[in-house]
Amino acid sequence: MKSLPARNGRKWWVVRISYTDALTGKKKSSRRQIQADSRQLAGKERDRLIEKARGAASSDGKRHRVSEAIDLYLATIETHSTRITRTSHAKHLRAQFGEWWIDAVTTRHIQDFLDAFEQSVSSRKTMQAIMSLAFEEAIRRKWVTTNQAKGIVVRERRRAQGAKKLAPKRSLSLDEAVAYLADVKENESNELYLLLFTQLVLGCRFCEVTCLRWDEVDLESGIVTISHGQYRGVVGDTKGRYARQAALDLGLRSELKAHRRTMAEHGWPGWEELVFPRPTARRQRASNHFANTTVHYAIKRSFERLGLEMAVATHVARHTMLNVAREHGSALLLRKVMGHRSEAMQMTYTAAEKREVISIAERVGSALRSGTKSGTRTDRGGEDA
Repeated sequence: MKSLPARNGRKWWVVRISYTDALTGKKKSSRRQIQADSRQLAGKERDRLIEKARGAASSDGKRHRVSEAIDLYLATIETHSTRITRTSHAKHLRAQFGEWWIDAVTTRHIQDFLDAFEQSVSSRKTMQAIMSLAFEEAIRRKWVTTNQAKGIVVRERRRAQGAKKLAPKRSLSLDEAVAYLADVKENESNELYLLLFTQLVLGCRFCEVTCLRWDEVDLESGIVTISHGQYRGVVGDTKGRYARQAALDLGLRSELKAHRRTMAEHGWPGWEELVFPRPTARRQRASNHFANTTVHYAIKRSFERLGLEMAVATHVARHTMLNVAREHGSALLLRKVMGHRSEAMQMTYTAAEKREVISIAERVGSALRSGTKSGTRTDRGGEDA
């Protein structure tokens, strides 16, 4: 504290305000000029300003940060794919709130962050759920008493009015799928072609097909048990938690037998266990599983060569299988093969083909012109149709 020359007959002092920020836990310091008639009064004013700047009591060693609560919640997630997805969303929350004291975070802080965050509504709802469940973990441990994230409202952003575009294409037609496989076989590696062909036939996720083991594949009957998924080499349960069964056609089974013999001859790492291990490389890898990025770019290259604009890459096989197979199987059977828990989820994978849309228009137009429905003429008040 240092005195300054008097101004207007009053004494002035320069004081340093040093404190630990209640939100971030970081030390802060600033200089202020205050008016006081004595050094003692100036000291009291300085203490008042420090308490005001803190906004809360200083850290007493018992306070906990938001990142600790998030870690506790993520550790409770059992499903591998859900844990990976929520860990990815939690990165944004850590960047914003990670170093904040959890008892200093308010509903307004979280609401303002989600309102300003440039992501879809579903992504922001996921982050709100993560914060809410992290607060629940903190409440159980008596770090806080109130769940500040529970009353958050994720708002839909207003968009500029204009012509609406068609939904992005996520599924290949039968002809496009045939051309796509032919292009991959010609321009990419044979093992990648077999991997993508198998994914199309099984209708499984990329994390599941790259985790298939030989003891889960019966090359005689064609039955495949899908029970695991992997992300960056870490193996866990499938997204649906329960194992399910699908099947391979006879031609693909023959190709996989030849693929297995080729891997054995060249001594690929992991060939005895995995159906689709990555080929031999010069450097040692942490995992023998195919990486999503590697296959993603290979699929994108194929789409560019064919002139296709798709909204998804590795997941396109799952959408395509459902749309090709729905003409040949019941909806309930397809749900069991795909591993969807509800019909609503399965409907998000279903896309109308152009020929189906044209067929509906032809049937409706024909019915309106002829007065027939399903080939039967209707009686319209006794008049001749």
